[in-house]
Amino acid sequence: MKLPCQSSSCTACGACIQTCSFQALHWRLDANGEPGVEVDAARCRECGRCVAVCPSVTGFKGHCSSAAYACSLLDQTAVRHCSSGGAALALGQAVLERGGVVFGCAFQSGKCRHVRVDTLDGLEALSGSKYVWSDVEEIFVGVRDCLLASSANPVLFIGTPCQVAGLRRFLGELSSSERLYAVDLICHGTPSPKILEEFFRETEGAVPESLTCRDRQGVGMHGRLADGREFHYTGGFASHDYLLAYIHGLTYRECCYSCPYAQASRVGDLTLGDYWGIDRRHLPADAPELLNILLVNTSQGERLLEQARSKLACVPVPVSAELAGKTNLQHPQPRPPERERYLRNVTAVGVANALRGALRHARWRVWRSGLLHRVKEWFMGGKERKSRLQEKDTLSGQPAKSQGPRRILLGGVPLGCDNVGDEAIVTCVVKLLKSLFPNCELTVCTREPTKTAELLGVRTVPLYGFEPEPDLAGFAEEVRRHDVFIWFGATGLSDYPETALKLLKIARRNGVERLVWGVGMNSELNPAFYRAAGKRRWVLRLLSRLSMGIVDCVAGYERWLAERTRRHIAQELDQCRMVVLRDADSVAEVRRCGFDGALEGADTAILLESAPKLPLKPLPSQVVRIGFCISAQRAIQSKDGIVELWNNLLDNNNLDIVLIPMNPKTDRPLMLELAARTKCPGRIECLEEDAPSVVQACVSQCCAVVSSRLHLLILAANVGVPFIGIERGSKISTWLRQFGRVPAGSVENCDFAEILRQLEDILAESPEAARKRILRVTASMHQRLYDCAAELRRMLI
Repeated sequence: MKLPCQSSSCTACGACIQTCSFQALHWRLDANGEPGVEVDAARCRECGRCVAVCPSVTGFKGHCSSAAYACSLLDQTAVRHCSSGGAALALGQAVLERGGVVFGCAFQSGKCRHVRVDTLDGLEALSGSKYVWSDVEEIFVGVRDCLLASSANPVLFIGTPCQVAGLRRFLGELSSSERLYAVDLICHGTPSPKILEEFFRETEGAVPESLTCRDRQGVGMHGRLADGREFHYTGGFASHDYLLAYIHGLTYRECCYSCPYAQASRVGDLTLGDYWGIDRRHLPADAPELLNILLVNTSQGERLLEQARSKLACVPVPVSAELAGKTNLQHPQPRPPERERYLRNVTAVGVANALRGALRHARWRVWRSGLLHRVKEWFMGGKERKSRLQEKDTLSGQPAKSQGPRRILLGGVPLGCDNVGDEAIVTCVVKLLKSLFPNCELTVCTREPTKTAELLGVRTVPLYGFEPEPDLAGFAEEVRRHDVFIWFGATGLSDYPETALKLLKIARRNGVERLVWGVGMNSELNPAFYRAAGKRRWVLRLLSRLSMGIVDCVAGYERWLAERTRRHIAQELDQCRMVVLRDADSVAEVRRCGFDGALEGADTAILLESAPKLPLKPLPSQVVRIGFCISAQRAIQSKDGIVELWNNLLDNNNLDIVLIPMNPKTDRPLMLELAARTKCPGRIECLEEDAPSVVQACVSQCCAVVSSRLHLLILAANVGVPFIGIERGSKISTWLRQFGRVPAGSVENCDFAEILRQLEDILAESPEAARKRILRVTASMHQRLYDCAAELRRMLI
């Protein structure tokens, strides 16, 4: 098959120009009878469509960057409209405030095109990424007219490097005007708008009227269709086939694969991109997660940056660091082998089906490449990996440490998922590591990167390993930038064993030290993952019936699945540098798996400090509160029993109830629904705040707490408040056993009479005596944790 033509001559001036107009989806047979792609002819400067110019014609020499900055807007109310740091918005504001005009890309009325902006309010339309080619139409003429119409007002043009080069070619001598500021973007490549339209027409039944492919939460597709329907796809590139085809480079215009502008020499006065994939060691610890990289290429660019300095927080970074993180500043996007398949099939099956077929082959190629690499690594004795893992310090015999601060990646707990216990753990782990290694560079995996970064003062990355988008390839790229990976917190070895094993294995293969810290393990693996379900369960039950009941195939399969996972856990933990578990029962469970090298520590949430301000209003001295948390995850089956229990407690006028949701999105609605069924709902208060320190302060205002969530019991122990646990997995009984207590039944069979009996015992005991008894036990936990922390410090320094 012949490829689309790469260049043509301008019909007016005869100059050879590179065709960068979009590939129209008009299919024809070429002279040899093979399918070909008809490409819109590039136009001359008379109409402003000559947008990408061959370097030989323009005399393109470019300018190497003299400085680089990591930038973000100072105005956090304005940055919410931007997909990264908002540097383009600041540059546009600086030009408009001087009476100038801005030309940039907007998606309006179903078309992605460059538009003219004269007001500050109009800049919002230029915000956000659109992964599609922007039509410049008459914009070049508009830029020329602005430069000719006034002798003072500045003009800013923001576009891809080929658009900036085309503009300079079109303007001729005017391109050297001191009033013209050109900003080029770090560009991977741009798909044809016809591909976008056809894709949505085939999959959604209508073309998009508005579109953005990036927001503060990351990559996704959001917008409105021509028929008024809205669409939202979140969760990264894999959330939508169009996005996945974009990142694989399947849909770019043909000229993008040989782009002459994908190099360190730039055509713009400034170069702008996302600060993604770049080492953050040069940034302060409190730097925002979403930043722009800004390269200064000319003195003109320096002047524009100075004018926008009052709106930007800029941190200088080495230019070499930027070049190391952005491959499109070094070479064009490689043309994927699956593109031929896509072009060959698109005529017959349409854009959407052709892309799906090409993506299947791309995924297969990536998987096969990784498999062949692992086979080669095993066959060759793992020489490359061992050379990284077995570099020895000549004096200590330990693996050589990297120069500079230790770079530590924290992952494992599904952070940013509205679980107060998990947020308490990461707060305390970060605090502990900062005290042990004051100069370390901490990175935390979380689903709420901006919020976590603001609260903890750390760098954040996506929540690798968890749904809806595990993105293990992204984790491999991220973990290579670190010295240590720590899987930490919660009951991760039994709740998320497969995720733990995958991430630890990826870190091992990339030569990164691995630690497991403060993790628990139940006697039973997560039933959601280790129970036969669906068609598999149906087949296994059929096999059991065929065996006349002699063999229970369902139980046998589940037992085999759990035993296999336990073997894998032991094998992976054996490869870790250090394994610290939160209690003796977890150590025993791991020993059952076949690993005996675990240390007994404690749950790191025991280090949490309470908020200074108490969140609940004071009560009369004779009235006391009892705190409750009823988990919506594996909720108590007898909801009527809970309502009756609360009614019995409210019969005592000296007792009030406070609801403390440990997962506000799920626990709060459930408990409020139950509270509404009681006879005195006005005496039941629900905590509205979810910060761990505030929740612990709330617990300190209670005389006792009753919970089916472990970490509310831990927060109660931190402040010496008596607690009653309802079994939801062996972790509850394990925790209670350390204090000489037993659970009041389980979520399947809750013993409400036992809860009342234990509450009577608590109310009869002196609060100070109960506090001392509880804190004596937690003191031993603190000692175990500090001993493990001292060993961790010795190991990593």
